[in-house]
This record gives sequence, C-alpha cells and structure tokens, in this order.
Amino acid sequence: MRRVLAGVLACVFAISANASLAQDKPPLKLGGILDMSSLYADITGTGSETAAKMAAEDFGGTVLGRKIEIVVGDHLNKADLAANIARDMIDNQGVEMIFDVAASATALAAGEIAKARGKIIMFNGPGSIRLSNEPAAPIPCTMCSTPSRRPM
Repeated sequence: MRRVLAGVLACVFAISANASLAQDKPPLKLGGILDMSSLYADITGTGSETAAKMAAEDFGGTVLGRKIEIVVGDHLNKADLAANIARDMIDNQGVEMIFDVAASATALAAGEIAKARGKIIMFNGPGSIRLSNEPAAPIPCTMCSTPSRRPM
C-alpha cells in the first residue's frame, strides 16, 4: 500500500512540476508593423493581423511549448513611427520577430532597428534595393513578396 501511495504521489508531483514548467515559458511574440489607417491599409491592415492570427492558430497556437502571440502596431506610413514601434516591440514587449512592414521607407526604418537588435524581420511588398543588396541592409532579412505569374 505504501508503494502504491508513493507511486501516486510521485506521479502527482511529476505532473504538477511539468505543468508549472510549461507555464513559466514566455509566449513567442511576433510583431506586425502594419499600415492600419493610411495608404496601404487595404493590403496590410487588419487583414494582415487576422491572417497572422489564423496562421498561428493553424500551427497549433504553440511552438516549442511557447504560446504564439501576435502583436501589431500602426505605422501610419511614417518611417519614424515604424522605427519607434519596432524599438518598442523589441525592447519593451519582447517581440522575437517583426513581419509585414509594407512600404520601403517604413521597412528601412524598422529594418535598422531589427538589425541593431539582432532580430528577424520579414518584409511584404517594399521594393527598395537598399533592403537586400546594400551593406546597410538588415542582416536577418527575408524578402517575401508574391510575384505575378501566369499558370503554365
């Protein structure tokens, strides 16, 4: 009887320890610097936020035991505001990666912050050659755009 009770208590402690360890992991925060109310609002606004949340949900909502959390900010198509949002997301909110940043000026500004902090940034749409070909380009940079192709 003592062995059974000891086994049950050991299982309870193991389960509670695993549960508490899982709760200690911070969420994986992904930050979208979007144009929610200006020139590019129709292509990168609330639709991009919703798509990112749906993608995280499709992925199961977690990665490596960390809950995926989507954080967004409106850059109003202003480069200085995009840089400030990127700085705040990385330094204060704990964002691990920035996505979207549609316009070239805002992408360059946010890219400099990501480069200085060693964070990944993914662009969707900006076309400036400075984002990919010049030494000033963010090192952790991925260009994501949808090319116009006809079916073969």
